[in-house]
Parts: sequence; C-alpha cells; structure tokens
Amino acid sequence: MKFLSTFLALLIPLFSISQVTVSFKKAPIELGKDYRNGQTINGDNYTFPLNTFSAQFDSVNKNALITLGEWVNPGVPKKNAFIFLFKLETEEVLWATKHNLKNEENHLYPGFLMQRKDGITASIDYISGNTQWEIDNPIHEIDLDLKIGLSLVQEKGYASIKEYIQGIDLSNGQVVWTRDFPYLYNYEKTHAFGENEFMLELSGLHVLNLLSGKGWDYDAVTSHKVSTGSGSYTLKGISSNVIFEENDILFASKTDLAALDYDGNVIWKVALDQDYISESSIVLRGEDEVLLLNKGFALKGSEKVKFGIPYLASYNRKTGAKNYSYIITKSREFVNTHQIRDNKLLIFFDDRVTICDLDKGEKVEEYSYDLNQEGYFKYVLDDRAWIQKDDNTFINLRGSYKDKEFLFSEKSQVVGLNSKMEISGKYTIEELYFSFLEFDDYQFIYGADKVFIVDQQGKAMAELHFDDQPHLVGNVLYEVRPRGIAALDLTKLMQKQPTNLVSKPNMYGKPIREWFDIPGLEE
Repeated sequence: MKFLSTFLALLIPLFSISQVTVSFKKAPIELGKDYRNGQTINGDNYTFPLNTFSAQFDSVNKNALITLGEWVNPGVPKKNAFIFLFKLETEEVLWATKHNLKNEENHLYPGFLMQRKDGITASIDYISGNTQWEIDNPIHEIDLDLKIGLSLVQEKGYASIKEYIQGIDLSNGQVVWTRDFPYLYNYEKTHAFGENEFMLELSGLHVLNLLSGKGWDYDAVTSHKVSTGSGSYTLKGISSNVIFEENDILFASKTDLAALDYDGNVIWKVALDQDYISESSIVLRGEDEVLLLNKGFALKGSEKVKFGIPYLASYNRKTGAKNYSYIITKSREFVNTHQIRDNKLLIFFDDRVTICDLDKGEKVEEYSYDLNQEGYFKYVLDDRAWIQKDDNTFINLRGSYKDKEFLFSEKSQVVGLNSKMEISGKYTIEELYFSFLEFDDYQFIYGADKVFIVDQQGKAMAELHFDDQPHLVGNVLYEVRPRGIAALDLTKLMQKQPTNLVSKPNMYGKPIREWFDIPGLEE
C-alpha cells in the first residue's frame, strides 16, 4: 500500500485519555485500479498511534467501536487498551475510555452498546459512553425494536439449581418478567417467531412473548447422559434443524419427529428408533415427503462424538406415516456433510461417499477416497466460490460446472467431484475467491489479499488492495488495518448511488448447523 505523496496528511486531535492525547492522521491512499479507465482508485486512510486490535461497525448509525492498544510481543497484547466510538461520516469521536482486554467484552449493536465485565452486564450510553445500568446476569439475546433482552439465569443452591429466563428492559435494566426453564444448559439457538416473539431451541421448542414472557412449550429430549467411573457428562445436540412452513413446524428430537402448528399443538408425531437416533437433518422433498438423515454423532461440548448410527428415513408430509427407513452403515461413524442432487442423496463420510436413491430408499453407489491425499470432506461449498481464469477474468465454480460437486476438505483445499464422483480438479485455499457483496450485476469477491469487482461474465472491472474482507457501512467499504482503518466510497467508484448493495456472510461455506455454548450455564 502506498500513500499518495501529493497530499499532505491532516493531523486531527482525537481524544484525551488519562492525560495522554491521542490523535490520528487522515490521508488519501491508493486502494486499487479501475480497469475501465486505467486510473487509480483512491480512498482515505486513518492512521492511529496505537495498534488497531479490533473494530465493530454499526451500519445503521454509521459508527465504529474501535479498540487500540500495544503489543508486549507479537500476538501478545498488553492488558490495558482503549476503546472509542468513532462517528464515521463526520470523523468525530463521541467518547473514549480504557478497556481491559482480559476481562471485558463489548458488543456493538445499532444504537446500543453492551459490556460484560467481571461478571457484570452493563448498558453503555451510545452517545456519552457512560454506564446507564448494570445487572449481575449475562444477556444472551436482544431485540432492539422492543428494547428487551433475554437473560438465562442459574441460581445454585446447596443441593439444587434453579433455572429461569428473564426479560430485561434495555432502557433501564429492570426485570420485566420471569419464566422458569429447566435444563438451560441444553440451550442451542433462538429464532424470530411472529410479532414480538422468540422461539428457543432448549430441550424442545419454546415460544415466548418478549413483552410478557408467556408462550407455549413443546418439551422434547435432545440430550443423553453418559455415566463414567468418575462421574458423568451429557451429550447434547441430539435433534434436527427446525423447518418453518406456512401452516406448520417440523422438528426431530431424540425420541420423535413431529409436526406442530403455530400454537404449539401437535399435528402428528412419530417415534424414532432409540438405538440409532443422533444429531439429524430434515428436509422437505416435494409437497408430500419429509426426509430425515441421521448423522451418527452428538456433541460433547463442541466436539463431535460418535453416537447412534447413520440412517435415512422418509415420512409422509401430511400424516407422518413412514415410507421407508434404511440403515446406511452399521459401523459407529458419522456423516461429515451431505448434498441432494436430483433424486439422489450424497452422504460424505471420512473416507468415502455413499449415494442413496431417494425414491427407493437404498444405497445404489459408493466411492472411496485416499484420506492421506484429500483429507476428509468437511462441507459442500456453496455458490460463493470463484477462481481466477486469467489476469482479470474469474469463473464461479458452481455456476460454471453444474455437473460437479465442490467440497472443502480437512486439508484446506477444495476438491471437485464429477457426476461419477471422480476427483476432477483441486484448488488450494490461496487460489479461491469468495463473493461477499452484490451490486446490480456485479460481484465483489475476496481472496489472496485482494478484492475484485466482476461483472456477470466474470470480467473484473476493478481491483482493490484490501488485505482482509472489508466491512460495508452505508455505501463505504472499511478495512481494519494494523494501525488504523481504510475507507473507500463506492458511490464514486460505481459512478452512481449504490442503492441495492447486498452483503453476504463472511465464511467460506455455510455449515449445516451451528451450535452455541453459552458461558456460565452448567449441568
């Protein structure tokens, strides 16, 4: 990266902390090249006097919460640092304060800042940086429209644990309602559900109104206790994803596959085989069929543990009647990832892919792979992956090779499999680019410490020098740099107001499910 030498950097006072004046330099910076006219692309660079440890962006209010500090050794920060809220449009610091990297966490939301420090949760005034209120318990979910937070609480007595959820008024920290909830350690995730409501996956499905705490419960077994010679532990995650349809909700637990209406009433429920069931995935096939793939594992903390047996089952969508059930393998191993192609299900184990015919409910083909060469396949790559064809032309892997499957492997490479499941192409992670932003017919793709903007034909219109995937705030891209942030206004680059920018998740591929362990919740 080169600073443009024809401009003088502006030295702007920033704030004063503990009698130490901190300032930043703003200067124009060359951020890439526009292939349409051969001109350089210029942006702004904000250089801070300390290392930029992190930055969180509020794209609604166009602010950034920036953490600055110093390194003791490379990769080892000093204990104390500084945080400040930076108004990006006006380059104004709203407030700044000291920050302890070891025992303090700050989470920036649109117009709201929450801090967790020494077991205390605090609301920090967004404009002044002053503490508004404090509570002893953590807040795990928030709704900014209703200004309600959910706090999962465990009170440990002499011989028992009392567990409940509280609704917290985010404007003052007061408890609005309390609702008893046993087995909080089974908390997995939360879904938005109707007006003013959340659904919790927590030993079943539970809907609660954020304003009153009232709602309905569908209790289900989603864990398994294992006894050992020295005690016991609990395996979690023995359940499926949740499918929300227009008239019903589908969910599989350790014991049953069920369809519920939106008031929590059971429409139908069928028992699952207790000797086989584990973490599972359900998917709708057409209008009349529900497929269940049992994956053969449960979770011990965040670690996958062999549990149950992989099998495939098909059920009638309207009644729950079983169409077929097929044991894929009787060995204790688990499914890494899977993909449906036409009427076939591709199931990837560590060393092979098993293909099942979804009409017949049976295995029709199986192919083995050399683990020493490929490593096991972790997940199927989605349509965000691109490779560079020549200097300024790129192709989308899934869009260009519709007859292939692309899988990310344990050895950080992408392997292409043709229709016969033969290896047909390999790409290292350094060769891949991933789209993270769309605008009209353009894709913004990131990889190899660069960002390219490509059209529908894959031709690059511009190259941007970003070492990391930038953050979109309004129409401006911001990149966090070792000692500051760089900014590029897309309005100037795209030569019109980009009103339909669409951000994509920042990941190479999306896992089938994500699990969240909540600190402080125990059996």
